[in-house]
Formats: sequence, structure tokens, C-alpha cells
Amino acid sequence: NMDVKKKVFKELSDNTKQGCILATNTSALSVTEMAAQTKDPSRVIGIHFFNPVHRMPLVEIVKTPQTSDETIARTLAFVKRLKKIPIVVNDAYGFVVNRILLAYVNEAGHLLEETGDITGIDKVAADFGMPMGPLELSDEVGLDVGYKVLRTLEQGFGGRFTPAKIFEDVFKAGYLGKKSGQGFYIYQKHERRVNPKVASMLPGSTKKLDSQNACDRMMGVMIEEA
Repeated sequence: NMDVKKKVFKELSDNTKQGCILATNTSALSVTEMAAQTKDPSRVIGIHFFNPVHRMPLVEIVKTPQTSDETIARTLAFVKRLKKIPIVVNDAYGFVVNRILLAYVNEAGHLLEETGDITGIDKVAADFGMPMGPLELSDEVGLDVGYKVLRTLEQGFGGRFTPAKIFEDVFKAGYLGKKSGQGFYIYQKHERRVNPKVASMLPGSTKKLDSQNACDRMMGVMIEEA
């Protein structure tokens, strides 16, 4: 929520010492816009971790046009002390990773609407070598987060990031993934199964999932976006 972020950064600016770095972990919101609420935008930076944080080594260091070299250097050192791998990126819609990743996830949504095959789509991605399938990943991150990031990317890049309708439907239904106990899958203790409520939201599948075609489409949109 940008309004909340702006309020917090203004309060931090008013109540922290000069030289204190003000950092935000955000998936897609403008760090520049947050920095504009502070007295010294040079000390504002983004530190974007990825879910699940304990397994994902990559961290995006998001610099604005006003972020100082000192702030960048100190932030890089901090992230390296956490045994993570930092990359410095410019403040832009989706930064680097989510711009590429959400193209892939959204394509999975379109495939799901065409085939109705939740587990099949995730298996295609896992067989290709992804740590988990795109629909399982959406549950892990939070379907509310993914949907809102897609809307942010849509603002910046247009129709190719318009969310697949199924993402809007599950978000509005309150199925937010693991944190709510159900998303594309239902999570009970250590068990996971396809959520029949989500399956019932899908249009009648018109074709069987073609694994090679699905793989080509999901990986292809990432290559094109990169």
C-alpha cells in the first residue's frame, strides 16, 4: 500500500539520525515515490528479498536517481553479510526479477484457463528445472501480492501484463495461498491438494495440456521480457 509506505517513510525521516539508511522491501512499488516523502532521498533504497526468503539467495538492491553511492555500498555490504547474492537494479515497474517472473506466472494463468490442469502446469515447470511450479509459487508468495504486482506492471507496460482472469477471481474470493490455507491448492498440516473451489471457477477446458507447448510458452515469455 503506497499510502502507508509514504506515511511510514515520512515518519522515519523525521525521527532518524542523518546517515541512517531507510530501506523498503517491496515487490513493485516505486522507491522513488517513497523517497520523495523524506528530507534526504539519498539515503533511501529498496532491498527486495524473494520468497521463500530462507531458500532464495538473490536480493535486488533498488536504487533511485537520488540514492547515494554510499547508501548503495553500505546496503550491498549488509546484504552480503546475510550470505545473500545482491544485484543492483534501477527503480522501475517490477524492477528486474518480477518483471520477468510475473510474465511467466501470468502465462501459466492463461494456460490454466485453457486446460484446467493445475498440477500439470506446475509439473511442466518443475520438470524444466524450476524450483517449484508457477501456481505453487503464487500460493507461496500470496495471490494478493501477485495480483497487485501484475496490476502495477500493467500500469507500466500495458496489456501484456493484464492479469489472467483466474488470478482476479481467486484474489476476490479471498483464496490467498498458503497464508490463508487455500489458493490453487488447499494446505492442511503437511498435505497439499488441488483446491476444488478454484477448479470450479475455471471455464470448461477446451484442450488437453500439451507439455512441450506449455513449457515453450512459459519460458518464452520470460525470454522475451528479458
